Amino acid sequence: MIVMMFGMWRAYSWAAQLAAKMIQPAENTQEKTIHVGDRERTYYLHVPVGLAVDKPVPLVLVFHGGGGTALGMERYLARFSNLADKEGFLVAYPEGVDKNWNDGRDNPSSTPARENVNDLAFVMAIIDAISKKASG
Repeated sequence: MIVMMFGMWRAYSWAAQLAAKMIQPAENTQEKTIHVGDRERTYYLHVPVGLAVDKPVPLVLVFHGGGGTALGMERYLARFSNLADKEGFLVAYPEGVDKNWNDGRDNPSSTPARENVNDLAFVMAIIDAISKKASG
């Protein structure tokens, strides 16, 4: 029984990894990369079609949970992109490091905690990049 369960877990894990590689961003969502410190970081930015460019618009940041991904949040969990299309706002989906955040917990198995990744600097860099693009 244990071997069977282990085999099922391996099959599930493999399928989950394959599905994660196959997830594509929604229409009008683009992958963006920025350098923060010595790391290249990724986020996805959803810009609704017809969004007003002559006035400020809200920006919503949607964070995935531990073990999740930015694309998983966008496509399957949060669905903020659909709401943004209806209501007219930008949505950014930051990607954690190794699917985690440096959220202050003492977790030696978390790369961001172990390496003291500066996620706050990442978030500020996202906001700055989007603000500069909108104003320039």
